[in-house]
Amino acid sequence: MKRVFLIIVMALCLFPLAQAKGIVGKWYCSNEFLDSLGVSSYYDDLSGSIEFNKDATFVLRIEGSGLVSRSSAFTEKAWGTPLHRRRKTRYRNLFVRVKGTFCVESGRVTTTVVPLDVICYVGSGRKSQNLSDVEDDEFEMKWKLFQQSAYENAESNAERMANTIKTERKHLWEWNNEHIMVTDDSLLVGNGKKFIKKRGGSWGDYMAKLYSRPHRYSKRLNKTAGRAIEVIQQWEKNTEKKKRWAVKTLEKETAQDSVSYFMFYLGLAYMDGIGTEKDTAKAVVLMEKAGAVGYVRAYHVLGMRYKQGNSGVCQDFGRAYECFSRGAELSSTICQYAKGYMLYKGLGCKQNYQDAARSFLSAANDRDAKSWYMLGLCSRNGYGLVKDTAAATFCLKRAARMHCKEAKEELARSHEETYMHEEYLDDERYSFIPDTMPDVRPSVADSILTDGSYSGFIVTYDWSGKYILDEQPLSMTVSRADGELSGTLTVGKDEVSYRGTLSGGRLVFSDGNVTLPERYVRGGKMDYELDSMALDATDGKIRGRLNLYSAKLKEPGRPMYMELRRVGYNGI
Repeated sequence: MKRVFLIIVMALCLFPLAQAKGIVGKWYCSNEFLDSLGVSSYYDDLSGSIEFNKDATFVLRIEGSGLVSRSSAFTEKAWGTPLHRRRKTRYRNLFVRVKGTFCVESGRVTTTVVPLDVICYVGSGRKSQNLSDVEDDEFEMKWKLFQQSAYENAESNAERMANTIKTERKHLWEWNNEHIMVTDDSLLVGNGKKFIKKRGGSWGDYMAKLYSRPHRYSKRLNKTAGRAIEVIQQWEKNTEKKKRWAVKTLEKETAQDSVSYFMFYLGLAYMDGIGTEKDTAKAVVLMEKAGAVGYVRAYHVLGMRYKQGNSGVCQDFGRAYECFSRGAELSSTICQYAKGYMLYKGLGCKQNYQDAARSFLSAANDRDAKSWYMLGLCSRNGYGLVKDTAAATFCLKRAARMHCKEAKEELARSHEETYMHEEYLDDERYSFIPDTMPDVRPSVADSILTDGSYSGFIVTYDWSGKYILDEQPLSMTVSRADGELSGTLTVGKDEVSYRGTLSGGRLVFSDGNVTLPERYVRGGKMDYELDSMALDATDGKIRGRLNLYSAKLKEPGRPMYMELRRVGYNGI
């Protein structure tokens, strides 16, 4: 019995070793694994291996080199380059070595690595200058100071990269009970960490394949494309001939090297017709490709074109919100603000103050003044955040210090936007006003909205429809001619003429403008175009929703609810 027990114990001890035996040996890092290190754009050559030993230890090694500058031997002889400006071929080097222990059990692997056993060296590839030479003339000293500054910046960036690899890439070698799969020629750990038994294709072949697809950075310095981009950026100062050359140059360069920066400016040229005929479809495709590979400005520019409906792009708030959301996912500050703005007003998405505040907070952490201003409005009015005057003042003052004029104006106002809401709810004189924006289903027929005069009231709500902001008297006259409605609409003291047609319970205006109070514009008033009325009839009255459109902001106005009764008529 004792012998059987010893056999069982030995079998249990040897079982993990038998499992670990499958990974013992040397494995080479796949190019995808090396790419996940996050330094691929800096190095022309990267290679690595991991070796698992029988004593349950492992060693990971990664090496890389990248060209910083080429020798100027030829140009020195041809142009007589001064000695202090001559340069040698220099490379930036990378070396990573990680030692630790591993344990394999039940098809899963766990590693243990002590921070001191992680060695990471990143060389800048630059040389420190000798600034103590008193024989240097003025120009030579200025050149050396410039090179010394470049050296110090490169060394600082190299140190930052080394720390980033140690802290933010440690998941590449610290594995906690991750699934492991071993085949004859590969080892797969967790989600995407792949090693191979034999050396795969070269890093150069891998990068060539990578650069054949759209990508963010150019592998080489392309001065020709840079000049073409400058021409498009300053298109008003350049001749038509130069603009055509810039477009042709970017078309050629983009065909050879699909860099996001090139694609964005080529798309901008197509969209605005700079040096070529306008082609909105091509422009949208190029900008979406540029944004997808990390040039987030493309998402913001494209989103603003969709939001405002200019440059041949039809206004589409849904597409605009989608573009801003994609940019926000890539940590673009300006897209995070734009996404929050769309959520705040419910443009192209479901209105949501809380999600808007989260998006503003992400952008505010990157020192965006407008986002601090919007957070101040949310805190002051209780939009998605707890109503807090102190927090609102803090946010608004911070935005004001960043030269946000809207924040300075809001600080000068004595009360918040929603200050009348409680009074409208508690005062019996306003008991006829709905507490929140009612749901209106268009159903009014021609026989109900007859010729005559109507009077009633109109209420303005906040963007969520939960807070009453303002109430004004409303009157309207209706007359028909040739199937078209016309008359006057009086909101408060502002009387305007209108024309429109009634169909499906909606009065769609073809003409008419109205001026209404607006807190957030200078002068306190905003001109709106009459867009439509959604009308239904109930309890002897016509009620509805008045939809306005601001040509200045190129977006709809706040939710407005109205009730009308025909003058001199007791029932509808």
